[in-house]
Amino acid sequence: AYVYSWYLDAVADQWGAIVSKDYSTIFPLAYKEKLGIKYFYQPFFTRCFGIFGSKLNTALLLNLLNDLSNKFKFWEINIEHISQPEIINAEITSFKFQLLDLKPSYLELYNAYSSKLKRSLRAALSENNTIAPSKDIHQFKYEFKNYTSSKIKEFRNQDYERLQKVLENCNGNATTWFYTVQNGEAILASAFFVCTGKRFIYIEGYSSPAGRKSQSMHLLFNHFISEHAGKDLLLDFGGSNIPSIAHFFHCFGAKDHSYYHIKMNALPSAVRWLKK
Repeated sequence: AYVYSWYLDAVADQWGAIVSKDYSTIFPLAYKEKLGIKYFYQPFFTRCFGIFGSKLNTALLLNLLNDLSNKFKFWEINIEHISQPEIINAEITSFKFQLLDLKPSYLELYNAYSSKLKRSLRAALSENNTIAPSKDIHQFKYEFKNYTSSKIKEFRNQDYERLQKVLENCNGNATTWFYTVQNGEAILASAFFVCTGKRFIYIEGYSSPAGRKSQSMHLLFNHFISEHAGKDLLLDFGGSNIPSIAHFFHCFGAKDHSYYHIKMNALPSAVRWLKK
């Protein structure tokens, strides 16, 4: 989903792409400009970008990417779908994201859950809560901001507006799964997934304090898995290198996969401190 034009239009200030001469391979990039200096960045609501096409010419694309270091003096981007890239003067770090293959039956998937997760689900199912589809993207943005703004200090108001645009564009261009857990009129948790190809990607979600207490997000992920089990699909949890979050995904049986974080700072010394 991250590389579709309609998704990039929602998340990026500006974006472009490196394209092979025969148009068989493409690599999108987001960029900004500050003080007359252009730089690559990884927008919120994207984990990484990757090289895509009918015949992948990774070596050629990486050579073209290296050539751009003369024009873009600062990079902080993430790349998937290739082995460890070689970028001149860049720091390259391997990061993790989590995938769950949904082809097994629900019973098989449930049996692979951790013991702690099973206990949490039994406790959550004993609550008088309901799970239902949602359509209210504006409410999702409002509640997401309400419950996460203190935790994601980098977010500005415009980033929450971008989130709303992301979800609207997903609804208009792809298959989505958007559900809430409620207790009466109170929304305890909500989660939004988008499907492109054979992969469902978890875009964002939130839990209220009461929702966290009642394990509502456990219920939502379990409900999603129960609805899609036995299908030739992958559940992409979005990925996290934060141990506690990765552990939550691992509890559902998700496996780690790698992508690469690339940072390069070739800014003039007078302004290099701005991007340390």
